Amino acid sequence: MLLALATLRPSGLDTAGVVVASADLPPGTTLTADDVSITEMPAAYISPGTATTLDDAVGRTIAAGIGAGEPVTESRFVTSGPRTDGLHTVPVRLADPEAADLLSPGTTIDLVLATGDAGARVIAEGAQVVTIPRRASSGGLGEGPRSAGSLIVVATDRRTAVALAAMGTQPGLGVVLR
Repeated sequence: MLLALATLRPSGLDTAGVVVASADLPPGTTLTADDVSITEMPAAYISPGTATTLDDAVGRTIAAGIGAGEPVTESRFVTSGPRTDGLHTVPVRLADPEAADLLSPGTTIDLVLATGDAGARVIAEGAQVVTIPRRASSGGLGEGPRSAGSLIVVATDRRTAVALAAMGTQPGLGVVLR
């Protein structure tokens, strides 16, 4: 058996682990541990930006389909850049910093603004969460604490995106999960 393995893998060939799709994955899939696995590839054939740990991929949403066995690369993930589906992306700040922790890319939400009379007004209906920027670790355990006004990026129609952008950092923006 060892002889067969040595024949398949020439000696001296450097390999590294990369994340690959476990099955064909359609665009818009938010990756789970079941969607990806680690496989060894010759290091010379690994493209820059290829995910090398499950943490690099799990929880992120892909913008383009990935075939089974295909390496997962940074260029496949949804970003807040140009869109081709007619929607517009806009960053918004939530009044409750912990509300962002309940969201993940692909979640559909409504955004509401608290009014002075203890009511609320719907600002955006059916917005899709594109990304939730996370703070880089400050060298301690995990992420640094969130501050009031946690940032999320959503995709919505142009009119709603403009209204959300015009609100700026107005306090009181809440989220309703669908």
